[in-house]
Amino acid sequence: MRTAAHAGPLESPYTLRRLPEGLESVDGPLLSARMAACESLPELEALRYALHVASSLLEAHGKGVGHGGLRADSIVLERLERHCCEAEKFRAKLTYPAQPPSWSGTLQASDIAAFGSLFAALLGNPAVPAGEDEHAPLRRLAQACAGGRFRSMRQVLRQLERYVERRAFAKLTVTRWLAAFGLDALAIAAVFWRSPVIALLVWLVYDTGTRFAVQRTLGERLCGLPPDRSVHNLLFRLVLFATFAGTSLWLILPTTG
Repeated sequence: MRTAAHAGPLESPYTLRRLPEGLESVDGPLLSARMAACESLPELEALRYALHVASSLLEAHGKGVGHGGLRADSIVLERLERHCCEAEKFRAKLTYPAQPPSWSGTLQASDIAAFGSLFAALLGNPAVPAGEDEHAPLRRLAQACAGGRFRSMRQVLRQLERYVERRAFAKLTVTRWLAAFGLDALAIAAVFWRSPVIALLVWLVYDTGTRFAVQRTLGERLCGLPPDRSVHNLLFRLVLFATFAGTSLWLILPTTG
């Protein structure tokens, strides 16, 4: 198998770095030890590790290298700092060979299939009927990876992120609903008094924007979803802010004529 001679260093926070003096020192167990301690991991914990490993592989594939031997014992769990009342949390860090193999279509397919098998192992065997298995959507995703239905790790990561966002949105409490959408309702009511057409436009922007922001925020907190710093996200937030500022000025300033 060929090795990459000019690949840049892997800098993902979910990759165990290779330093001049050796591998990065991490306080935590191997993922294989964590899996051996329980029959199946809790859903959010399994999702968190899957997101971390997928993010690491995405960076590696983008820099022209792969893994070629993804297993639970090639993943170290870094113990994260916690507050007194928080449960212990870990960050998964993937260890790569000293000379990682060069990227190829075959290697990419192999990494994705290995990721699917690992993800299925994280979820464990269902102990309830299929109709009552809360992990069923994730099991189908893992099977799709292992079966070669995804062509890139970017597609896999996006499917995981979408699931986390839906899962986070389903956990919204009444208080969070009111906080997220109460401002929308007040703004729309005020604008409707002046112009129903503008009210409709404001509602579309506000409703889409607040849903997006709430899903991303809860997803990051619940499952360690990587922060979205894409240009698309920044532009979207800019449009949302401009709409809010413009609507507020339009309501405050007196009309002419």
